[in-house]
Amino acid sequence: MPFDDLRQFLDACEEIGELRIVGGADWDLEIGTLAEMNYELGGPCLLFDQIQGYSAGYRVAVNIQDTLSRALLSVGLPIDLDREAAEKAWSDKIAACRPIPPLEVADGPILENVFRGNDVEQ
Repeated sequence: MPFDDLRQFLDACEEIGELRIVGGADWDLEIGTLAEMNYELGGPCLLFDQIQGYSAGYRVAVNIQDTLSRALLSVGLPIDLDREAAEKAWSDKIAACRPIPPLEVADGPILENVFRGNDVEQ
């Protein structure tokens, strides 16, 4: 996987000029409208920050993979491929994929943090 998290992917989008940060948008009408208009125009990935009515740090990313170049970037392929070359490169990448076989275990930590009754914070 070419990126460990969404932040790394957004940083990579910014490096190639495919990210715009929009500050102060309203969640109710503006984010959806701007995302749709941006999609129709083939615009960059949009990162909405300082959303009205929300605390600092709550952000929304839209139109992340809407262009061929960003879709290729997201899967670790060269972003300058045309559609035909991209399809071939993706097919080759999928064909080379070798899944890791599952490992069965008798038990696991899935229930190690169980709280009941008065132990639950309210």
